[in-house]
Amino acid sequence: MNENVQGKTFLLVMGILMIISGAFSIIGAGCVVAGGAVLAAAYLDAGVLVVYGIFAFIAGALTLVAGIIGCIKAGKPGKATICVILAIIVIVLTIISNIIYWSGASSILFGVALPVVYLVAAILKK
Repeated sequence: MNENVQGKTFLLVMGILMIISGAFSIIGAGCVVAGGAVLAAAYLDAGVLVVYGIFAFIAGALTLVAGIIGCIKAGKPGKATICVILAIIVIVLTIISNIIYWSGASSILFGVALPVVYLVAAILKK
């Protein structure tokens, strides 16, 4: 039996970190959407803020799902192809949400870092 223990552990750890990151992203995105709704109710232009919050919420939810699936796939033999696909989707959504609400290149870099390492972990799981 040829198990890739390092790949299993790496994917499990990254899955746990993705779950934590996804939970915080969902909470933060909810606050952004709520704040945008309050500003819109005060007749201020907050459309971009609400759109950013929606993209951030979707990215956070997919990050959470990717983390859960990563933890499940880490314990099972075989490749984690679904984890690779989810990681790519999360990376793209994170970049899009950061472009919509430009908060600097460091925000994109740090926002994409965890999904990229998760992607590497999913690829290493053989």
